[in-house]
Amino acid sequence: MFEKSPISVLILSMVTFGIYGIIWLYKTSEEMQQRGIELPSFIFVFIPILNFLYAWKYYQGVERLSNGEHTATMLFLFSLLGPLSLVSFWQTQTTFNKVAAAG
Repeated sequence: MFEKSPISVLILSMVTFGIYGIIWLYKTSEEMQQRGIELPSFIFVFIPILNFLYAWKYYQGVERLSNGEHTATMLFLFSLLGPLSLVSFWQTQTTFNKVAAAG
């Protein structure tokens, strides 16, 4: 996993009207799968209802990577609460940075 500034992920996602966020999600999903975390097909992100399943599985993977520091339930709920979804972006990228620093 590569270290990225959480603030840059948030700003780029807003400036590009979410396009960077989708690319970031795809790249981080690939990195999680390389670490042995099972995720559904990325196409689920674009299919109503199935995108909730994808988000849940994604956040379960983040919980596993963070060793329970950030729970899937908390991240999933934040992602559903409009502006608070930025909190889940921030915490997810922070987890990835810790994993990248640990090797």
